[in-house]
Amino acid sequence: EIAQQWFGVMLSPATLDDAWLQYGAARYCESLYVEHAQDKAAWKDLITQLEIGALSYPDTALGSSSQLYVFSPQFQDLNYDKGAMLFHMLRWQLGDQPFNNALRDVVNQYAWKSISTAEFQQAVEKSTQSDLRSFFSQWYRGTAVPTFTNSYTVYRLQGGGYRVTGKIQQNLDLFSMPVQVSVLTDGATASATVPVTGSESSFTLDMQARPRQVEIDPDNWILKASPELNLRVALSRGDNDVAAGDFPNAIKQYEAALKINPISSLAYYRLAEAYYQEQNWQNAADAYRQAMNGDLDPQ
Repeated sequence: EIAQQWFGVMLSPATLDDAWLQYGAARYCESLYVEHAQDKAAWKDLITQLEIGALSYPDTALGSSSQLYVFSPQFQDLNYDKGAMLFHMLRWQLGDQPFNNALRDVVNQYAWKSISTAEFQQAVEKSTQSDLRSFFSQWYRGTAVPTFTNSYTVYRLQGGGYRVTGKIQQNLDLFSMPVQVSVLTDGATASATVPVTGSESSFTLDMQARPRQVEIDPDNWILKASPELNLRVALSRGDNDVAAGDFPNAIKQYEAALKINPISSLAYYRLAEAYYQEQNWQNAADAYRQAMNGDLDPQ
């Protein structure tokens, strides 16, 4: 709320299709504050919240925000949360210092003026001497998000230590971004940044300790789909429907969550509450009972 007092005054979006430059920037400032004032776990939890909001309404591109009602959950989640994720991913792609320098250059150039996304892109490209056409095409004008998987093999090196060779697979033909790969070992964690282009990219990491697990994008720098996030997205959409008093659609969203995880106690509990609001007492009682027999995970 404090950040939002600034954004939209010194810099204002040219159109509703550029609203993410105001709302997303304010939301991302919240994550920057948490990153500096709290621990890494709190920061990663907030980034996960941004991902959930960004994935909640996947059929509308950020660049088509003007098609939505400004006070609808779709517009809010898209511009606050996906907008913040764009700043987050841009920071990852450019690096901290170039990203910060670019934002300062944008403010200096457009202070007390309106700015469009195209102008923002051009200013950042000029400041960082980079080509961001693929980035904005994918995240601002597009709606698809990657789903990452990996396969790898571990080799014992003759001189001591281990080598992990593997491939990062994802479902988007035109995806192009650096992706962090981490190998958890019995000692220190080994990490590398892999330039992923297209549906498959290779990586190799050497380490001294025995590898135990390979993780793709462990710090959540990239907006992506996963079963865990899909479950939380379905719950979030159901919660939005409950807040709007639309209990039939809320029930559909909670049932969609249960298709992802049939033993989710949280999904059953939210489903029970929706039935209770409808005064559908028997279905509410059944769902409460299922919640007690589920995974008992409150998150």
